[in-house]
This record gives sequence, structure tokens and C-alpha cells, in this order.
Amino acid sequence: PLRILALGDSLMLDLQYGLARVLGARDDVRLTGKGALGFGFTVPHWDWDEDVLTDYDLSVAQARPEVIVMMIGANEFEGHVLDGEGLVPGSLRWAEVLAERADEAMSRWMADGAHVYWWTTPRMRDPRFLTEGLNDVWASATSAWGSGASDLDSMEVLGDETGAYRDRMPDDEGRMVRLRKEHGVHFLEVGADLLARQLERRLVEDGWLEAVG
Repeated sequence: PLRILALGDSLMLDLQYGLARVLGARDDVRLTGKGALGFGFTVPHWDWDEDVLTDYDLSVAQARPEVIVMMIGANEFEGHVLDGEGLVPGSLRWAEVLAERADEAMSRWMADGAHVYWWTTPRMRDPRFLTEGLNDVWASATSAWGSGASDLDSMEVLGDETGAYRDRMPDDEGRMVRLRKEHGVHFLEVGADLLARQLERRLVEDGWLEAVG
């Protein structure tokens, strides 16, 4: 089976249930979900070196993933203070810290040759979530690692025809179904499953999995 390790914050917590429903139903996939509530690259609750990087090393050693999937970003806009330094969301220093940590994380994830698929942080209903700036950081991080990392645009499946935020979409029978939870951040089952199927299609296109059906 293709060994997949799913990492991230509470966005991944919702998404990994979709991954379990879509990919977990396949006998050629073994999925390990490690989304963490309240986690973030700039959230000071976790010590970066002792907690985060150590956990990444352990997770990779235990799961031995061939593919790592990442979604993060819900908690990077709170103006956290790290080592006495306030990180203003959208500021140059905020982006620098995120970029440094994204690169360090990538080095841990790819240490044993895993390929990383990094989803863009989806647009939120509240405009204070500066997802464009955040996604610039993620794109730079994956680009720096060349062919070992790939981007996935979450708004290709969550957004409307222009990629803008939406709460609802029509299902196959034309009924409007909700994609996002009440605060416009996290995913309901429909949204999580859309993202999971997006990943499945990409894994088939890239030769990791065979098409089914």
C-alpha cells in the first residue's frame, strides 16, 4: 500500500476524515492522520525544536511515508509573540519566520525520500485571514525543494468559478450543500471529501495510484 502521512493543524483534522473516507476505502493506501487542534508554525504553545521538529522526526520514522500531505494556516493570523517578538500577520518578519519554519519542516518530512503535497490554505469568510500572503510562503517553500514537492490549490475545489470563497455548492442533483462550518474556516464532510478526491486524482496523475472505476 502507498503510505501517506497527513500533517497540519485543525484544517487537516477535518480534512483527514475526508481522506479516510476516500483514500482509506482503497486497499492500496495506508493513511496516517496527524492533524493537531490549535497548531501552527507561529503558535507559541509548542516549542519549535523540542516539540514540533521532534514530532515530525518521530512521525516520519513511525509511518515511513512515501507521500506526505500538508494543510495548515488557520492559526497564523493571531499576532502571536515568539521569544518576545510580536509577529504582525502579513508583515515581513511574520513571512520570514513562516518561511524558515516551513523549510525546516520540509527537511524533516523529506529526509527519507517522501514526496510532499502541500495544499494552499483555503480562503476564509473573514478577510482578516490573509491567505494570499500565507500561500506565497508555502509556494516558495515547495519551489525551493524542487521535484520533491508539489502544490495543491484548495480553492480549485472549494471555491466558485473564480476561486473565491463560498459556503455552499450544488450537488449532483442540484441541491445546495454546505462546504464549510459556521465560522467559514473549517470543512464539513462535503468540503473535506472534495479535497480528498482532488488528492486522489493527483496521485493517480502522478503515478502513485491506479485509477479506480
